[in-house]
Amino acid sequence: ISDYNEMNVIIENLNSYFAQMYGKFGNIEEEIVDMVKSFYDPKVEEKGMKKSNELLIKQLVKKFGNLSEELKSKIMSLPIDKVNEIGEAIFDFKSLEDINKLID
Repeated sequence: ISDYNEMNVIIENLNSYFAQMYGKFGNIEEEIVDMVKSFYDPKVEEKGMKKSNELLIKQLVKKFGNLSEELKSKIMSLPIDKVNEIGEAIFDFKSLEDINKLID
């Protein structure tokens, strides 16, 4: 995801540079939008989110030992913002109950 964001910034910077150096072309904005759309692949984003969820599970196993399959399943279905929230708070957790409170 961070690579995607960096590439987006690069494309936007190129767009600004060409607009400043050569003036506005009639279709350059549309071409840039099409290029960004073709560059973005939702499957890559989905794979990155899955890896984040898997990393969180590994961190929790390291901190608390084995996790139940039910908890692993819940974590794998969490949206990325919730995974990030738990990942940031992991050092504050005293038990798995703290995590369950955030998930439920």
